[in-house]
Formats: sequence, structure tokens, C-alpha cells
Amino acid sequence: MAVKVAHRKKMIHITLIAALFSIVDSAPGGELYATGQSMELWVNKIGPYSSPTESYGFFDKLSWCRPAILEHRSLKLGETLAGDHFVKSTYNISFRDPLESTELCEKSFTAAEISAFIRAVRKRFVYDLLLDNLPMKLFVGELSDDEQAPKAYLYTNIQFTISVNGGHVVEASATPGQPIELKEGTPAKVLFSYAVDWKETEFPFERRGEKYKDPFHVRDKEIHWFSVGNALLSVLLLMGLLGSILMRVIRKDFREYEALEADDESDDFGWKLLYGDVFRFPQGLCLLCPFLGTGVQLLILSAILLMFGALEFFHPLSRGTIYTTAVLCYAATAWIAGFTSGYMYKQMGGGAWVRNAFVTVFVFCGPAALIHMYLNSVAFLYSSTRALPLWSVASISLLWAVVTIPLTVFGAILGKNQSRPYDAPGRTTKIPREIPSSPWYRRPWFLAIACGLMPFSSIYVEIYFIFGAAWGHKIFQVYEMLAIVFVILMLVTTITTVSAVYFQLVAENYKWAWASLGYGGSVGAYVFAYSAFYYYLRSPLEGFMQGSFFFGCMLLVSYAFFLMCGTVGFFSARRFVRFLYSSVKSD
Repeated sequence: MAVKVAHRKKMIHITLIAALFSIVDSAPGGELYATGQSMELWVNKIGPYSSPTESYGFFDKLSWCRPAILEHRSLKLGETLAGDHFVKSTYNISFRDPLESTELCEKSFTAAEISAFIRAVRKRFVYDLLLDNLPMKLFVGELSDDEQAPKAYLYTNIQFTISVNGGHVVEASATPGQPIELKEGTPAKVLFSYAVDWKETEFPFERRGEKYKDPFHVRDKEIHWFSVGNALLSVLLLMGLLGSILMRVIRKDFREYEALEADDESDDFGWKLLYGDVFRFPQGLCLLCPFLGTGVQLLILSAILLMFGALEFFHPLSRGTIYTTAVLCYAATAWIAGFTSGYMYKQMGGGAWVRNAFVTVFVFCGPAALIHMYLNSVAFLYSSTRALPLWSVASISLLWAVVTIPLTVFGAILGKNQSRPYDAPGRTTKIPREIPSSPWYRRPWFLAIACGLMPFSSIYVEIYFIFGAAWGHKIFQVYEMLAIVFVILMLVTTITTVSAVYFQLVAENYKWAWASLGYGGSVGAYVFAYSAFYYYLRSPLEGFMQGSFFFGCMLLVSYAFFLMCGTVGFFSARRFVRFLYSSVKSD
């Protein structure tokens, strides 16, 4: 009986693992075809080229050749989050069977339908096609070069060129043929046609995804490496300069204090005056500790995603895999946030651990849910494919309720039980010391502004490339460079936060806990400011919907930067303060 139960548990575990991989896996696919075998060509979303987020169903906006019954392809979670909307087309393509110009359909358009096509051409609408999981993009039409009164032309003929190696499709492209002119307010009868050409290639089928990577990151990869190396060198020089100055000043302080120890009548000055207050626990623990716990979780989540990316887990042809992986890994790492939050809360004398765990659950998911509700409402208003269907919202909500919340509470309980009282180097006085006034350049708000500049300077080049992929039509595939920049960001955040905390202590301000979170997290404000700069001055993005999605998502990303870098800043400052006051003798 015990053997049967163990076997049943093993089968359940195998089934769950298989189900997980069926959700995550969005393999590049590619079938083995026989000559003459029918191939399915799917049409996907359509929308302005300059605003990728503003996407619509292929048959929702324009009167294309429409099948009698719309057959939708089932989507994985990541594809749904990416706004995909696959519908089987009426193109009839058979493997290795060439086709001359073949009629797809003939349609009589009304004046209103012609006007809709003209608007789509003027807005540079582009649509996606998918053949054997290989993506293709096509513009609806083109405008003439006449600047005074440009004419709109519609592409009615498509030339498909498909490269094959044996029984596999290696590459697929679609080229428009001669367009026809559209006249505003004039009904027209339009004939849509297509042709198929087949080519042999020796390029291996297993490497076909390389043809779909961003050509900048593949062909001119050395340029990207040079920019990252230049940023690395600059940051290392700045870190070395700042670190050497800081260590020299600290050594000088140590020598002065050692010289004064022999004189019993001498008084302490500077940061040594704060010995009885610097280890005083801060207020607002029910918010500080959830910030720290969530920051640690996001740091580990980022490291996991970068590792998967460097190992080429996110294949260029794997649509939406990174979204699915991020959602599942966030849910699976929720216990880390709970553990860190519970551990720190109990160590700093907190008593309401249930409330602390509850805040930890919502400290990131709460703002994310509010932003998603707003963006989903805008997408529904525009009838966009970016509007998540009910089943996707229900799936994510169920994952959050069944996995994230229990794991966070479990981690909080575990952290509370594992926590030990903080062993401070000195005794904290009962009456807090009065903080003297200081010059504006030594106040925490100015130090926070200054601290965020150097970490941001180490990542802004990489952010530009990420924006081109996230808010454009490129595929980001250089995760190893991103991992290097991520490590640099953490190192620079550490040294700048430690320096700012030292300057604050010299000014006899012992409230470093919340300040260090702000010093490290201020880079998030710079990321959001750069986002606004990029949107208005460096990108073709436009429109209310695209602006809502851009600033909504970047607000959440900037908040994540605040949590991650702020957490690094806090723990770096905590270790530095302990080192600093452990090196001098207490009275």
C-alpha cells in the first residue's frame, strides 16, 4: 500500500512538472513536412508601426479576405500577455509546391471601407503573419512621395519566399507586389492575390532562429560590446576614485579618534557622537521590511531571468516565453520576500508580523494590479488585442491567490522563527539625540538626487537598446551584456549609497535606514525621467493608448528599480555602519 501511495505521489509530481513545462515551453517548433503537405498560415494582430502596443485583431479593423468561419489558435499565457491573436488565414500553401499569381479573393469595397484602408495606410499599419512558427511582417500599403497631397496605395499581392532544408522550413519572407491606388470616397473592386516561391538552402534547421535575431546585436555586436566596455571602464574609474577618497577619509577619522582616546577630557565629534543612536531601529517597519523583502525577491527574479536569457532559454521564435517565465518565477519566489520581510521585521523589534506579511503580499502586486486594471480598461476601450481575456486574468489571479499568498505567508513565518535579535556593537540610548541642521548639500534629499546619477549613467546605454526591443519591433538577445550591466549597477549603487550614508553620519544625522533606501532607489526616478525623454524625443510612439501603456509599464519598472537598488543600498549601508562603529571603542 505504501508503495502505491509513493508511486501515486511520484506520478503527481511528474504530471505537475510536465504541466509547468507545457505552460513555459514555447518551443521554436518547426514541423517535418512531406512534399505537397498543406501548411497553415496564421494572421496575427495589426496596428500602427510606430505604436506596437496599439494592436487589433486582423479582421477587426479592415475588410480583408475573410474565411467563412474564423479558426483561432490556442494561445499560451505569454502569447496572450504579448497581445497575440492568431487566426487561420485563407492562403493555401503546400510544401514545395510553387504558385504563380493565384487569386485569394475579389472584394467590392464601399466608400467607408476604402476610407478605413486609407487611414490604415496613412498611419503605416503593419500586420503579422506566421508560417511554421516563423514570423513575417507586412505593411498594409504605402504613401506616394508627394508632400502636398500624398496618395494612398494598397498592397493587394504578396510574394511568399520560403527557404527549405530537406523537409524543414528554415526561413519565410513576404514581399508586397505592385500596389493599387485608393481614392477617398470612391467604391472599388479589389482583387487580392499571392504567389509562393521555394528555395533550397544549406542553412541548418536547428539554427533557423538566428535569422530572426536583431541584426544590430548579431552583425554589429562588437559595437555593443564597445559601448558596454566604455561604460564599464568609466564606472570603474569613478568607483575607484570615490572609494579611495572615502577610505582615506575614514582612515583619517580613525587616526584622530585613536589619538583622542589618550586624552580623557577630549569630546567626541562627528559621526562618533551617534554611537548611542545609529543602531536605533527606524519607524515604519511595516512598510520598510516589505520593501526590503520584495526588493530581494525582485533581485533574485532578475538574476534568474538573466541566467535563462544567457543560456538562450528565450529563443527568438519562442513567442511570449519571457512573460510566462517571469510570472511563474515571481510566484515561485514569493517565499523569499516573505522570509526576508519577516526576518528583518522580527529582528528590528516588530510585533504585528501578520500585518507585515499582508503588506509584503501587496507591496508590489498591489501597484501592479492597479496599473494593469487601468491599462486593460484602455485596451478594452480601444478594442485592442492587448486587453487580456477573462481566462488570462483569472489564471493570473488564481496563481497569485493559490501560490503567491501562501508562499509569502509561509516565508514570513519561517523568517520570523529563524530571526535572531540584532547584535549591535554598542548600546542604544533611550532618548533619541537631536539632529542638528545641516547645509542643503548634506541633506538626505540632495544626497538621494546625487546618488541616483552615477548608477543610472552605468545603465542608460543598455536601457536604450532594451527600449528599442520592448517598444519597437526588435528582438533583444544579448542577455550576457545585460547581466554585466546589472552587476555594474549593483556595485555602483553600493559604493554611492555607502558614501552618502557616511556624509550623512558626519552631519550627525543617524536616521540612515530609510535614507539609504532612498539613496539606492533614486535610480528608479532617473529611469522614469529617461523614459519620458525617450518617449517624447527619441521614439515615434504616439497616441493615448500607446502613451498609457508606455508610462504605465515604465512606472512599474521604475518602481521595481527603486525596490531592487534601494534594497542593495540598505543592506550595504547596514553592513558599512556596523563596520564603522565596530572599529571604534564605545564609552
